[in-house]
Amino acid sequence: MLCAALLAAACSQDEQGTPFALDPADPVSRTIDESGGTVSTPAGLSLDIPAGALGEAVEVMVTPLSGAEVGATIEGDVVPGTVFGLAPEGQRLEEPAGIGLSFEPSDFTDDELLALAVVDVVDGVPSYRDVGTLDLNAGILRADLRRLGTVGVRVAPMLAVQSGDPRDVASGGPLFLTAPAAVQALRPWAEDRVTYTVSCGPDTSSCVGPDGPVRAYVSPNLVERFAGRLGAIGASIEASLSFDGASSTVEGQIRVDGVLRVRAGLSVTSKEVGYDIVTGTLGGEEPVPTEFEVDGTTLTLSQTPDGPVVLQYTATPDHLELVLPETTIELETTGGGVEQGKVWVVITMTRAS
Repeated sequence: MLCAALLAAACSQDEQGTPFALDPADPVSRTIDESGGTVSTPAGLSLDIPAGALGEAVEVMVTPLSGAEVGATIEGDVVPGTVFGLAPEGQRLEEPAGIGLSFEPSDFTDDELLALAVVDVVDGVPSYRDVGTLDLNAGILRADLRRLGTVGVRVAPMLAVQSGDPRDVASGGPLFLTAPAAVQALRPWAEDRVTYTVSCGPDTSSCVGPDGPVRAYVSPNLVERFAGRLGAIGASIEASLSFDGASSTVEGQIRVDGVLRVRAGLSVTSKEVGYDIVTGTLGGEEPVPTEFEVDGTTLTLSQTPDGPVVLQYTATPDHLELVLPETTIELETTGGGVEQGKVWVVITMTRAS
């Protein structure tokens, strides 16, 4: 229902339920309670809050913003016309809300379309949202939100996905397959204690640059099936492993998150890939020392909440490179089919002590 007047500088949408149904593109608001509801603006955003997301009635306001207003908080180029303020800022949602942001597909290259992502900013801290699909026919990018704040679309730093099992010499392999035998045999954790760490987030290109600490591989059938229309965004790593050579124990955690993007026809879908490896078995939240074993280029962490974890490794005096356990995924193909394949993630950690 069109508003007869502006209320509190916003157009009320209490009777509105169809995305992008209002005009003009002024700030709009709607009171949404426990039963859920939709608030949208013809400027190009629709916010669908499901039942149970809010514990009480809240006035939700959507305000179109310019890129300049968020340029200091969202790094990189924000797509013009895709930045909005969602109030009340910081409002947490018990169930994820669906957000739809409109864009013009013809404005982007094929690689850029793979890398389009929703960023939200709350209290000046940017983070990527879980991106579901890009509808290239309708020009709508959909994602989930767990809190309200400033949202925008940007072309995210993208990690090129390589073909083949990284443990296979024929695929070009990681460092441990090309290193001299003397380097392969080097085990700096034979010392009393040595620690390796790595940390990088998705808001910059530090994780995915040519010299970045993460690489992604997929089985050749996925590369062939999707003809190179594969990429990864949102890479984030927090990892630290401390080896005690005297007791043959290791303590630490490896947390890796990212999103594999795949284009099939006029749709781009996302598949989350993540690892959370914690040494020890005490609830799985805080790492505790556990025994490790080394056999050639295989490093086994004896105890984690999920049981023993087997990694492939190489170590130099300054770096530890790990091939994390393979993950099996299923990707939708054009026509509604499914292609199954595997994903491997390789991380490089730097000696801290």
